[in-house]
Amino acid sequence: MKNRIHNLTLAIISAQAGCATLIIITIALVLGAWLGSLLGQRGLCIFGMVILSVPVSLYVMLWIAMRAVNLHIRAKSTEDESTN
Repeated sequence: MKNRIHNLTLAIISAQAGCATLIIITIALVLGAWLGSLLGQRGLCIFGMVILSVPVSLYVMLWIAMRAVNLHIRAKSTEDESTN
């Protein structure tokens, strides 16, 4: 049972990081289209914003994953202390 809970926790962490990536890329696309319509360089602005969103997306994914893993480790260590 504990193994299943651990696997579900890892799946939830992965899903959160994936959703954050989709949201960031969608925001970049919309922002690039808006900026392109203002400047008259639609394709170039969209491409640039998507390229700039990659490092932001990677940072957010790592932040979500590391935060969730730290919370999971803390919860597991407090659970182990309470059983001892």
